[in-house]
Amino acid sequence: MKKTTHYVVMLLLSVVSILATSCKGPVEEPVKSSETTMRNLIISVSSKDYPIAFEGTATKDTIYLPAGSTVPSSVIVKTLELAYGATGVKENDIVPITNGIATFNVTAEDGTKKEYQVIVLIAPAIPIDGDGNVYTTVQIGDQVWLKENLRTTKLNDGTPIPNSGASQGFYTDAEWKSLTTAAYCAYGYNSAATAETGAANKTKYGLIYNWYVVKTGKLAPAGWHVATIEDWYKLETFVGKKGGGIKLKTTTGWPTVQGSDTYGFNGLPGGVRWGNCTGNPGSFGFVGQAVVWWSSTERGNDRAWDLCLWEGVDDFNAHDGNDLQEQGQYIRCVKD
Repeated sequence: MKKTTHYVVMLLLSVVSILATSCKGPVEEPVKSSETTMRNLIISVSSKDYPIAFEGTATKDTIYLPAGSTVPSSVIVKTLELAYGATGVKENDIVPITNGIATFNVTAEDGTKKEYQVIVLIAPAIPIDGDGNVYTTVQIGDQVWLKENLRTTKLNDGTPIPNSGASQGFYTDAEWKSLTTAAYCAYGYNSAATAETGAANKTKYGLIYNWYVVKTGKLAPAGWHVATIEDWYKLETFVGKKGGGIKLKTTTGWPTVQGSDTYGFNGLPGGVRWGNCTGNPGSFGFVGQAVVWWSSTERGNDRAWDLCLWEGVDDFNAHDGNDLQEQGQYIRCVKD
């Protein structure tokens, strides 16, 4: 009798289990991702590494090999990050260059495919910016520098620097001090009444940029880069800290003591445009008395390293300072 009862109990449990399972309905498959994002791609071309930035929804970027070189047959993937579940190109892959383009394929978890392309070009022998301006250069030690400040309104891929916050083509002091995006201006141009002053200063000194433009990595002419703080240190070592400022200043244009311009660096006192600092935020200052250049080296989350030449100061100190990234300063470039 006990044995029969045991079998009945087991049968009832089985029926309950079957009914419980049937009530749940079919098991749903998890939703597969359609994300095909590729980030932090670094490729090696002819033994040199190039970081690639696919900004936003962009799927194309351009790199420039040094002037006089030839486009190789392939690139090597050094590092990259793909979206979760995505497959395709991976580290150490050798990717062929076809008609000057290296193509990287990514397949999402759900099968969605995306193609990323890097256009490989040769830099021109002379520095030409995004606006088509041609610059003169000077060799100092084993570095080749632009002997002029940049004056381009476009990145080196031809994209206009947005300047979306500018009212009527200029930034008021209040607008400039609050910027958190890429912008440029000419010294003194902060109202309709100062347009002619701005145009004259652009011709004489070049344009002033906040550091958000530098951060794009696409401001310098092809084959060149915005000087890093290490580039400035190297220049300091060559010209000498003691008396080095005199050697980099122009022979005219300074209020009292002129420079010797020993190397043809052409350092003119173009001034600065302040960021959101104490005093007169967003305003212009020190034209004729000083020039401040950005480096491409960031310091913390809101500052970057910079350096300057001052009226009455003969020395050159590349460890000069750091300023808020919304501040407006000049740019010098060094050949890659």
